[in-house]
Amino acid sequence: MYREFEEFVFNNFDYNEPAIRRKYYHSKRVSTISKKIAQHLSWPLKDVALATQIGLLHDIGRFEEWTMYKCFSKYMDHGSYGAYLLNKEEYEKMFNIKAYDKQEVLDAIYYHNKIKLPSSLKNNKFCKLIRDADKLDIIYQLSQREIVMKNNTNVISKEVFKEFNKGTTITNKYVKTYADKVLSVLALVYDVNYDYTLELLYDFNYINNIYENLENKEFYKDYFDKINKYIEKRIKTC
Repeated sequence: MYREFEEFVFNNFDYNEPAIRRKYYHSKRVSTISKKIAQHLSWPLKDVALATQIGLLHDIGRFEEWTMYKCFSKYMDHGSYGAYLLNKEEYEKMFNIKAYDKQEVLDAIYYHNKIKLPSSLKNNKFCKLIRDADKLDIIYQLSQREIVMKNNTNVISKEVFKEFNKGTTITNKYVKTYADKVLSVLALVYDVNYDYTLELLYDFNYINNIYENLENKEFYKDYFDKINKYIEKRIKTC
């Protein structure tokens, strides 16, 4: 599956563009994380393989999105577009998606970036796992660099504050300031499905690494403390 994915990227897109290269490596890391979580959960080998494939293909729509618009998350829903692409016969053949797995692949990729899963899929293990693996790598990436926003202020929007304290992920349209962005990253933790994902997050120290990169640490301390307590509580009870 990796050879087909690499041929897709290298033959159709400019790998020298940092955004393309970043999504290429993100896809490979999410694939590895998906495999690791599925193995830890003792899934059957065929399900581990499918989880690995979904991880690799989950952002397939991002490559054309960047090529068309030179930006992400503004003009296109990449989850929906990725599922649209993989529903095409040529993509199905390209990535050797089995007919009996196709709906699992399409559902997982379509919903991996939505604010929440629909009730009909809330217990679908592939949908839950890809959302976990994707969030874990997003948090990892943000732990490695400074968070950047045009509105670089320590002001938390009313709606962001409300959603954070409700223990939910933050609606993207409410994220206006640097402080909003920081809380929206932390709030990703609330939507993690598997406790093992939180164990990995805790072991790798990603949340504290994000905190260390902040300038005005004291302003954010209570929010980070709340998230760390949430993580510790869940992994202690698992």
